[in-house]
Amino acid sequence: MWKKALALACLLTACQGSQNTSSIKADESQVETIYGYTLKTKTIDFVVMSTGCTSAQNFILIETKSIPAQWILRRTKPDYCKATPHLVTVTLSKAALEV
Repeated sequence: MWKKALALACLLTACQGSQNTSSIKADESQVETIYGYTLKTKTIDFVVMSTGCTSAQNFILIETKSIPAQWILRRTKPDYCKATPHLVTVTLSKAALEV
């Protein structure tokens, strides 16, 4: 399953900034922009925007039904805090990636 994470990383790199989201079925307002990522042995770190109330528990990875497979990072809980927007790193475990 860790190969899926590597495939995700490759897709993120290849599609960064892409406007073609026709195969993504999640609500656009909850699709999170990924500003960076780091693959580790048991986790993957995602860099996302926060206004003060962002944690890893606020995200899920969704595999689309397209070919080739695509993955999106979806925010499940909005960040309503009012701090100045800044980048933060959230870490998802290897188990979270095995969907």
